[in-house]
Amino acid sequence: MNKLRILDEAYLPIVTKPSRYTGSFLHAARKDPATVKVRALLCFPDLYEIGMSYLGIKILYHILNKRSDAMAELCFTPWGDMEQLMRAEGIPLYSLESRTPAAEFDLIGFSLQYELSYTNVLTMIDLAQIPLRSAARRDQDPIVVAGGLCTVNPEPLSPFIDAFVIGDGEEVIQEMCDLMIERRESGLKRAEVLRRLGALDGVYVPAHFEEVVNPFGFVAREPKPESPTQKPRYRYVPSLDPEYYPEKPLISPTEITHDRLGVEVMRGCTRGCRFCLAGYMNRPLREKRADQVVKEVQCGIVHAGWDEVSLLSLSTTDYKQLPVVLHELDRFTNELGVNVSLPSTRVGTLAPSVADKIQQGRRGSITFAPEAGTQRMRDVINKGIDEAELEYSVKLARDQGWGGIKFYFMIGLPTETEADVDGIAEIIGKCQQWAKGGNKRMHFNVGISPHVPKPHTPFQWEIQDSMETLNRKVERLRQGFRGMNNVRLKWRDPDTAFLEGVFSRGDVRTADALEAAWRMGARFDGWSECFNFGLWMKAFEQVGIDPSLYLRPRDLDEVLPWDHIRTPVVKKFLLQERAKAYAAALTPDCRDHACYRCGAPCFTPKARDGRRVSLQLAPGQGQLPETLDFRVPDDVTTQMIEHRVEELRQAPIETLKSEPPAPAQGAPTTNENGSAGKGPAESPAYGRRRKAWPTSIKGPQAQRFRVAYEKLGQARFTSHLDLVRIFDRALRVAKIPMAFSQGFNRHAKIAYGPPLSLGATSRSEYFDLELAQPCPWPTIEAMNDVLPDGLRITGGRAFSRQTESLMAAITQADYEVRLTDYLMDLLSRGENVHRVRQELEQGVTAFREAAEWTVMKQSHGQKGKTVNARPAVTQIALDAGPTPLCVRITSRLHAPGYLRPDLLLKSLFQSFEFDPRLLLVHREALWVERGGTVLNPLDALEESSFWRPVPVHPADGDAADPAYGGECAEKS
Repeated sequence: MNKLRILDEAYLPIVTKPSRYTGSFLHAARKDPATVKVRALLCFPDLYEIGMSYLGIKILYHILNKRSDAMAELCFTPWGDMEQLMRAEGIPLYSLESRTPAAEFDLIGFSLQYELSYTNVLTMIDLAQIPLRSAARRDQDPIVVAGGLCTVNPEPLSPFIDAFVIGDGEEVIQEMCDLMIERRESGLKRAEVLRRLGALDGVYVPAHFEEVVNPFGFVAREPKPESPTQKPRYRYVPSLDPEYYPEKPLISPTEITHDRLGVEVMRGCTRGCRFCLAGYMNRPLREKRADQVVKEVQCGIVHAGWDEVSLLSLSTTDYKQLPVVLHELDRFTNELGVNVSLPSTRVGTLAPSVADKIQQGRRGSITFAPEAGTQRMRDVINKGIDEAELEYSVKLARDQGWGGIKFYFMIGLPTETEADVDGIAEIIGKCQQWAKGGNKRMHFNVGISPHVPKPHTPFQWEIQDSMETLNRKVERLRQGFRGMNNVRLKWRDPDTAFLEGVFSRGDVRTADALEAAWRMGARFDGWSECFNFGLWMKAFEQVGIDPSLYLRPRDLDEVLPWDHIRTPVVKKFLLQERAKAYAAALTPDCRDHACYRCGAPCFTPKARDGRRVSLQLAPGQGQLPETLDFRVPDDVTTQMIEHRVEELRQAPIETLKSEPPAPAQGAPTTNENGSAGKGPAESPAYGRRRKAWPTSIKGPQAQRFRVAYEKLGQARFTSHLDLVRIFDRALRVAKIPMAFSQGFNRHAKIAYGPPLSLGATSRSEYFDLELAQPCPWPTIEAMNDVLPDGLRITGGRAFSRQTESLMAAITQADYEVRLTDYLMDLLSRGENVHRVRQELEQGVTAFREAAEWTVMKQSHGQKGKTVNARPAVTQIALDAGPTPLCVRITSRLHAPGYLRPDLLLKSLFQSFEFDPRLLLVHREALWVERGGTVLNPLDALEESSFWRPVPVHPADGDAADPAYGGECAEKS
């Protein structure tokens, strides 16, 4: 029995958030496997919500599916309940789009972004029903590869992965697919495929390297004589070409962690923070042209309908063309009501003109990362910021109207003293003083992370603080922050940092501990609710490893477990930076100073062209260009540029703001929001202007529609809140002139009918929407082109007069509840089907005759309560057909004791136990009561002689609804 075919009816209804496993993406590439030559499964070893927020996997998905001979599909780690179900029922890991078993793909690729996700990699390999270790795999098994930032030290996963991609994957993934096609056509053996993979630039195959124990007792790697490469080299793409990025991004039907459009503007960073692995590994710096970024934003918003776009990079405010991009996007985002946000902001680099254009709606918090509390420690890590720049940034956030600031700091850095730890609380105290004087009271969220030394950084030789030391520092910080108002201190647990440090600088022996912990049940170790430190200690003890040895300082002459990986920066440069760290000496940004010979290939033709563009645009930080012409004006000299940049960096923020015009004599003073002010705190020097969002025209041109839609198929696993987001995006993509509420946190004026329970289908759902301009019905109906499968607009009607809300007007619903074939087999055990029908008939009859029908109703996070379900049901009947069993129910939605149809039907069975979520509930109709007559919500809009408003009185929780009267009005 192919259990993947009955996934929707048998398994998904009973797991948490089943929409994670349906694959109902919009703009997904759905290809026939028979028409392609190579199939790749792109896996992210974390939850669906996390993986779908990652831009890198979407880039690879787009690149592969552009090829006519290739097919790429997605897969994510199932949550615990789904994993248990898959193991119990023998369901293999599968791709979301076509539900193809993972073992049938030619290539399985993992994205490694975090060391604590390694156990999830083993979970996915095992669920794919292929051997866990590479050495045990057969010729017909898929090739398992991995890429991402963690591959700079691949040794903890090397026994489980066939090949690692070191660096950027845009080009090498296509070379791998070409090899997989040759493997299929020529029947290449697995060993030959791995040999050819190892010959590709940027690919490391562990089987071609032998283990060597260094004098300190740790395992390093040396190439075997037959190895095709002596030292795998970091692979990078010279430029961020437009063809790497999709015009129509993947859209998830369910909410994800970063549910917005992400556009990469720059890759790499030249600031040189000595703790930052991403900054060193993503060299050389590559910036996109401003016109390319603008085009990607416009295409993404037009095709996806998000109301927010995030400009992504390691430090977006260092992107020299940021003012150009924001200037060009300003009109586009204003017209569509789209916010532009930045993932984080480098202290001292945010110009007022840039700050004014980001997050123009409701501004919550802005993020700064000083990393250290004292100037000495900031110099040790080469952060390159001082206290004056932090003051500038805090005052800018205050004056721009941000409600709060998120600060990120690190503890456990090399040479750190108690004074450096105390400096974190001291600098936050100063920030509180700098934040005073605005038109709102700012709140601070302070996050503390223990420092974990990373491979291929200047701190790779340093000791990592023990858990006891980190706990003492955290307690010292808690004492230092005591008494600070509007400051929330959060810190990362030292035990998770301990484990991250072990695998960050671990050798191949840690793979045995990884497998042992996984077999003991370790999963989702990056999630605090799943992390079990004691289990990991048992695993290390079982394999005979002392994990604390991996946190020790390393000898400068020691051969490290990751030394066989060749990265953009050379070890000589890292040693120089380490020496500078101990001297608290800075290495300025090489874009503005001389080249430091780090080893990164910055002077290839494409990278050199991009570098020249970046340098030309440096003065744009303080000005808004009129066009996308990147030439520096002839009348602008180098001295003028340097003077202006220095002025922006050193001047207090107050001097950068223009003086407001003096009010006329006798006129009341107002703040920028247009309200009357009473003192200096409400002067126009602070806050921001309220954005004039599009709104409805309060006159004859405004229009309202009541729209009917259906929800079928896999859409039944979409929650009501996700449904609201889907329609919001669809309305924007269809260019329907929606009316919006006013204020900083605006929302479309759309009201929905009674929500449908998760897992139920319907052909009669409704919502009311208000338009800012007249709109023909075909424009509304055009939303069907951008709605996911299962959702479809079926009808609608325009109206203008005021009516009751749909939630209040709709009082009755007709349901059809079916027992699926799977549930019938489960109840009858394949034998006595008639007994199931007989008991259901008896239950229906007993319900109709009963004056009271008590059912225990469970509530989320609360104890169950007993309700009388009889008054809410007006009709109930069993279909006469033989199979499948079907019960039709008409319920009063507002009556006391209303019960979900699946729970009601389950209560009719006395001797059968099953999960009511396995029942297939279908809502056939919704009804509006008018003068003793029931109408569907569209017909209820018509002016008729029987029209009269129905008063809605609050009913006693224990009494019947007085609007219904009759036989069900009595209280049993």
